[in-house]
Parts: sequence; C-alpha cells; structure tokens
Amino acid sequence: GPGKGIIEHDLATGLHTFHELEPSRQFIELPEVAARGLTVGNVSGTAFAVWGGSETTLDVRNSIVFNSRFAFQQQAGGVTHSHNNCSKTGTCSSAGETSYDPLSNGLKYLPRIEAGTHLKSAGEGRQQVGAEIVNRIGQSGSLFGEVGFENVGSDSLWPWPYEGRLKDDLCEGGIARGMCGTSLSLTDYVWSRLGSASPVARPIAAPEIKRP
Repeated sequence: GPGKGIIEHDLATGLHTFHELEPSRQFIELPEVAARGLTVGNVSGTAFAVWGGSETTLDVRNSIVFNSRFAFQQQAGGVTHSHNNCSKTGTCSSAGETSYDPLSNGLKYLPRIEAGTHLKSAGEGRQQVGAEIVNRIGQSGSLFGEVGFENVGSDSLWPWPYEGRLKDDLCEGGIARGMCGTSLSLTDYVWSRLGSASPVARPIAAPEIKRP
C-alpha cells in the first residue's frame, strides 16, 4: 500500500486525492529474521509477530515465552517456530515445543538459565532454551561478519561497567520509574527482577593508603 502522503480535499466537488510523499530513507525488506535463544515475558499482546504488508519471515527457536496474551501471530509474511517453551500464553504446538513453568525449571535470573534444569537442554539438539547474557560476545575489535564477531568470550559482562554513571544519566531530572525508583544498581536491578537476590560478586575495593 501507499506510504506517507498528503490528502487533497476539493471543497467544490468533495473529492479526495492522495499524493504520496517520497520516503526520506530507503526501506529494506529482510527476507528472514532468525530469533534464537530469547526470553520474552509479561507482554500484553503478542510476543513474536510479523505485521503489515511485510514479506519478511520470522523463525523463532530455543526461546522462552511466558505470561503473554499470544506467543506467535502473523498478519503478513510468515512466522515459523519450533523448540520453544511457552507458559501462561498461547499454545506452542510445533516440533519440540514444551510448556514448563520457566520460573521453576531454570529461569531464576533473566540473564541466564541454571545448569542441570529442564530448560538448559530442552532446545533443538539439546541446546539451551532462553537467553544467555553473561559473557561478552565477539572478539575484541571485530565487526559484524568478521572472524570471531559472534564468539562468546570469557570476560564477564557483570557488574556492568560504569553503571553508577549510567544510572545517574538515565535517572536525571527526577525520573522515578523502573530502576530509577529503587536504590539498586543496574546490575542488581537486572539480576533480581525475578525475585532472587543478585548473585553477581562485586570486586573488593583496594584499601585506601594514607601517607603519614
């Protein structure tokens, strides 16, 4: 269908004429989006969807959907899914999909799935179901598509660097919602969202040396 434009209304005849405006930027249709290893919850509508006149297809695997009205929905294009875990939401009925309660089967903290639990190996090829955002991804200095750009390294993301400065900037002007309405750091806010205290250890500050 047409994009943005201006509607001309003829006062004498009552006719309307639509004049389409040239887009300010080029729109690119992605042929396929692969969604892997995600954790999505508390969505009032649909967790994964393709809307409008897009021809993009969305393929969702090894992901958690919980407490959402619908898990998957499409208006155009296509949504395919398998080996996901859906709980308190629309039914996941494709190959390898399960309905464990994630909060009692491995999802104790948002950034990871606990070892030895159902969700740690419930995915395609016994892969993990749900997000894993613990260590840095990508070889230092690599750009998208270069060697090592998607390798998971050994350097931890947590505690988040400069989180004190980040919170000051985010909460500037008296904002009091979300993390800004708590005394928690960014790290503790993210890790404690599901009710368990943050397990992230803090580095011990070096003792202050005073000169005599």
